[in-house]
Amino acid sequence: MGMNVIIFISLFLSTTMCAITTGFAQTDWQKYPGNPVMIPGPPGAWDDHWMFNGGVLFDDSTYHMWYSSWDGVNTRIGYATSPDGKAWTKYAGNPVLDIGLPGSWDESVTGATVVYHESVYHMWYSGTDTSGVTRLGYATSPDRIIWTKYANNPVMDVGSPGTWDAGILWGDVIFTDSLYQLWYTGWDSTNLRIGYSTSPDGITWTKYAGNPVLDKGLPGSWEAGGATSPSIIYDDGTYHLWYAGGEELSPGTPFFTLNPLPGYATSTDGINWTKYAGNPLSDDASDVGSGDVYYDGSTYHMWFSFCEWDGECQYRIHYSTSGGITGIDEKSYNFPNQFELSQNYPNPFNPTTTIRYTLTSSQFVTLKVYNVLGQEIRTLINSYQTSGYKSVVWDGKNNFGQITSSGIYIYRLKAGNKIRSKKTLFLR
Repeated sequence: MGMNVIIFISLFLSTTMCAITTGFAQTDWQKYPGNPVMIPGPPGAWDDHWMFNGGVLFDDSTYHMWYSSWDGVNTRIGYATSPDGKAWTKYAGNPVLDIGLPGSWDESVTGATVVYHESVYHMWYSGTDTSGVTRLGYATSPDRIIWTKYANNPVMDVGSPGTWDAGILWGDVIFTDSLYQLWYTGWDSTNLRIGYSTSPDGITWTKYAGNPVLDKGLPGSWEAGGATSPSIIYDDGTYHLWYAGGEELSPGTPFFTLNPLPGYATSTDGINWTKYAGNPLSDDASDVGSGDVYYDGSTYHMWFSFCEWDGECQYRIHYSTSGGITGIDEKSYNFPNQFELSQNYPNPFNPTTTIRYTLTSSQFVTLKVYNVLGQEIRTLINSYQTSGYKSVVWDGKNNFGQITSSGIYIYRLKAGNKIRSKKTLFLR
């Protein structure tokens, strides 16, 4: 990677990783006293410099994080798990998403956002070539670890020279009403703005004709240089957007100051936004990066990038909690909007398989396995559960602890008055 690209990445990270501070939530956050919860690897490792952009999913028992790391030359994406959000174990086979071949469009990869839908993990990430141009890529995984890049990447390219998105930077994806929605940063070589794009499959993206949907502020304002780093949630008919705004580093330079300030906006359609009159949300700029937040029903959990100074900025991943807030990035995949039963994986299976499902509200749930004659073989779930993404493992045994025979089985999920069923094949 050329030095100009390294400079681009380091400056851009300093710009984009400051969207959330402790004042960003509009209430108090309690920083975990054991921070940082994720630190770089040993010298020479793929993640021995910076760690940032930790996207987190929760599956009823385990937190899963896909994080970016810079080794001083390239950025790649790794994977880690945690039982409590504080003690993280990095995957031994990291990185799980590597850079492309020399001369490719993604000689550096970063900024993963992940959505779990229809038994597949979907990742959108930023790829940067040696000239510093960043585009949007797509990859899928059945197990969170083995990722397959889409053969025709990138799935979204930059705009024409001179347009508002002649350069594009990473954004945020949510899935609502059978549609993937993306808010991304566009760069015209002077300013940064936020645009909108939609896709029915996560691959074919249609940019909104009226882009950008969130523009920079007036000259002399706190966001005169533009708006970047969108974080989106959709809740009860309203889209909530948090972004970073700042001034230009110097005329004609497409980077903000090192410490941009956080802003907030709302929309009923994801396109027409009303900026909060009290922006910026905080006047205490600091090198705190955009965080990912999960809500468990009583507590908000945030993982964010924090710059620790050791002669120079060293980004680590920190953790904070809050008992009740407004103005926080609760990413859509933490709050499912569709009742779903996914195909089990692996399938066929022996000896175990995992069944995943999503609940849109807290209710009594049963998940049972039947043979092709309709006879009940195993009750896997029979309890009251909260909303969210769930999973359960079937070990191929019946209700009496005996291994069942090889054959086709039907697993049936019932939550309230909603029922879903799927078939699976057990091979002994």
